[in-house]
Amino acid sequence: MRFTYYLSSMLHVFVAFFVMIFGASIITLPFAPNLRLICYQLLQEGSPLLIYIGASFVAFSIVLIACFWAMYRKRFYTLEMKGGEAQIDEALIRSYIEEYWKKSFNIKKNCINVIVHSNQQVEIIASKAPFELDDEKMVSRVQNELGILLARRLGYEKEFLLTVHA
Repeated sequence: MRFTYYLSSMLHVFVAFFVMIFGASIITLPFAPNLRLICYQLLQEGSPLLIYIGASFVAFSIVLIACFWAMYRKRFYTLEMKGGEAQIDEALIRSYIEEYWKKSFNIKKNCINVIVHSNQQVEIIASKAPFELDDEKMVSRVQNELGILLARRLGYEKEFLLTVHA
């Protein structure tokens, strides 16, 4: 799994805990007169602490927005042709590979991930091997068939990476 998915999970957990703690604090305000008084004095005085807290929240939200933008932006394979160029979405490549995987190995579970690297190289990652990795004939057949599939449907003729987890 990619690092960005772990980062996303950690951020979601952090935000969920923050919202939960904030909600619990608001619930306890009517029952804690000292906490109410501290909050009232802090807000009334206009303490520099509020500026630091506010700046921290703004900085944290900017980092969150930047991270989510980087994680969820689409990646495309750019296909250069004589008349111009076309961009192919990573999801389209994934759907073709999943269709092949289902047809060839009768696997209905989604276990394919496709990454288009910055140098326009496609990497296909299969989380479970539907065949013996020691069987070189089968591995080479899958590589050839995937190469033909990518070339015929998408015009992709470069080398691609096939990563299969045992």
